[in-house]
Amino acid sequence: MEKRKRAKGISMVLLLMMVLQLVMPVNFAYGNTVPSEDTDINVTDKEGKDIPEGADDLSSDVTSGTAILFDMPIPLSGGKDLGDIFTFESMTIDDDPVADGEVITIEDGTVAKIRFKWDTKEKNAEAGDTASIQLSDVFKLAGPFPDGDIKVGNEIVGIYNIVDGKLTFIFNDKIANGEVKNGYVELGLKFDLEKFKEDVKQTIPFAEGNTNNINIVARPNLNHSGITKLGTPDNTQNAKFINWSIDVVNTSEDEIKNATVGDTLPPGVKEAKDFVIEKLTVGIDGSLHVSEVTTMNPTTFPINLGNMDAFSGYRIKFKTDINYSTAYPTNGSYSFENNATFNYDGLAKELPAKATVGNLKRSNPIEKSGVKKSNSKDRVQWTIDVNKSGQIVSNAIVEDTLPKGHKVDVSTIKINKITQNGNNWTVGAEHPNSVIDETGGFPIGLGKLTANDAYRITFETVIDWSEVGDEYLKNNSFENTAELYDSDNKVGSDDATVSFTRDPILEKKGTSKVDYNNKTIEWTVTVNKAKHPFTGLVVTDYLPAGLKLIGPVTVTSDVKGETYASYTTSSAIVSDGVDDGKTELKINLNDVDNRMLTIKYVTEVDNFNTINFANAVGMDGTGVGNGGEPIISTVKPVLNTYVKSEVDIDYAKKEMSWQISVAAKKEGIQTGFVITDTFTNDGLILLPETVNVMLGTAELVKDTDYVLAPITKNYVTGYQNGFTITFNRVIDGGELVVTYTTSYDPEKLIEIS
Repeated sequence: MEKRKRAKGISMVLLLMMVLQLVMPVNFAYGNTVPSEDTDINVTDKEGKDIPEGADDLSSDVTSGTAILFDMPIPLSGGKDLGDIFTFESMTIDDDPVADGEVITIEDGTVAKIRFKWDTKEKNAEAGDTASIQLSDVFKLAGPFPDGDIKVGNEIVGIYNIVDGKLTFIFNDKIANGEVKNGYVELGLKFDLEKFKEDVKQTIPFAEGNTNNINIVARPNLNHSGITKLGTPDNTQNAKFINWSIDVVNTSEDEIKNATVGDTLPPGVKEAKDFVIEKLTVGIDGSLHVSEVTTMNPTTFPINLGNMDAFSGYRIKFKTDINYSTAYPTNGSYSFENNATFNYDGLAKELPAKATVGNLKRSNPIEKSGVKKSNSKDRVQWTIDVNKSGQIVSNAIVEDTLPKGHKVDVSTIKINKITQNGNNWTVGAEHPNSVIDETGGFPIGLGKLTANDAYRITFETVIDWSEVGDEYLKNNSFENTAELYDSDNKVGSDDATVSFTRDPILEKKGTSKVDYNNKTIEWTVTVNKAKHPFTGLVVTDYLPAGLKLIGPVTVTSDVKGETYASYTTSSAIVSDGVDDGKTELKINLNDVDNRMLTIKYVTEVDNFNTINFANAVGMDGTGVGNGGEPIISTVKPVLNTYVKSEVDIDYAKKEMSWQISVAAKKEGIQTGFVITDTFTNDGLILLPETVNVMLGTAELVKDTDYVLAPITKNYVTGYQNGFTITFNRVIDGGELVVTYTTSYDPEKLIEIS
């Protein structure tokens, strides 16, 4: 009977458990919680001792205990927010307590143990009530973290979870009905080094608005002298000011007191101004970062920064204008050295820092340059830049001394304001009221110039070569000097030299017209392409042996609509000297002036024993100089050519088609001309009936115009050895083309006819 009752009781319990699982499934798992990679949960009793497994009681004070975080989510719903029930107790690293403001060493993987006390007394906690605390983001809180039980002793009073870095308690009915009202939570959290990347100082809050926060300082990898200085000019060319910055850093773990910064400005700069002082933080890698702009507003040095926390700093920024009148250039460059100092209480010797801004260039008050105008025979483009150096000129006047033979084209003068952008200058609007000499262009008045007024003058000069010199020069050089005055006082000057390469005054080229029906070469001589003012010229051309002058010599002018007729020609065969056998052609050119003349004539090739025809032409006359030295122009007419090529292969018939081309363009081939094609490899046989001979468009007749014959080899005569074609006529007036077919069929028999 007793056994039956016990069995019935067990059945009732099992049935009740099944019903509960359907209504409220629970995942029972007793023991220590499984921590995430970045979080460790330690469970202790009220006094901080480890809780032995299976302990029934933790202390005589049953109203308090430790929150044990287990892997046992128990769904609860409803309830109120209990507010702040957590109190920070301690933080340790490697079991060493961390004090507020302490400098600690943090590395990747360093774990801090955080201990909280929670207390629901006076909160009237009931089932479903919640309480939460936001964990500091200086720790790795990405999760996921397992949910677990809040267990004090053997009593489970709720569950916890960590979501988005927030630890939340959800209490069950045991918190209201039981005697447990408080406990402890201890978390092991890894530091997130990214949070210390820009500032080693971090505050770890343990509750919103709670004063029980802790400040920590991660020891940085800092390599800093305590003070550094940097200077940067606004430009490297014509700099107007220098921006300076001084970084001072407390590199120690202790606060420093009464920090001051001094600075000694170099000659050539004006007083410091436009001060801005920024607060610096130190990253864990030793890098410096601006955290905020301070309200400090100094006007001069020294600057008192007051006390400075460990691993903190300031950046002092200011500007100095450059005063070139008190600066001293070296080899045309300016350099400014600035010395700063950092001092504070207890420092045996102030810390120095030096910055040098060097290699600064300053433009001349006036700068000039020039270049030959593209595709021009007599023009130069000039540029004058005024006051790029930024001086103050009350009454600016620009004078310009032109080279010999040059005249300003007043219509080309332009005066525009220029503005510096870095080391480049941008052309802007025209000068509003410049004064220009309308007859010669200069002087030019620019009026009053401030330090920000710079102008660019551009213009062209036209060259009168007759004034430059009577004699032609191919390579010329022109120097031009510009001067800047302040009324009658000379401010500066600059000169520019322009190289001017002129076109030649004598050129020659020949063009072969030799083909089947034409045996001529055309010659062109160009005189005075440079358009120099000549009076009379004599062009002498020596035609080599093998050429015969035919037709008239023509001379034309580049003057539009003009028929140039002021010339005579003569020719004769030279009978002695180095030009023996050549034809001397003389062309007398009168009233040349600055005309460009083109001489043309035609020669006929009457001797093709010469492959190249070298024609030498020279020129004499007043002012010719070395420009008339002989020029040799060589023409190589096309030669007679012989080409053999394979045309096609018929694999079915075992036949190959061939073509022989003879181009007798240079000269005709006389009677008796023989084409020989020897078959060096056995197995190839000419099919004589396939031989066809064309001269131009005319088909030549076998045995009349030519004779086809086999070749004898090793006392055997046959087309298997090759063939010859002997011509009974002159080959001229067109291309000779021979086509034929050979067989490589060993069974084929060829009968010689």
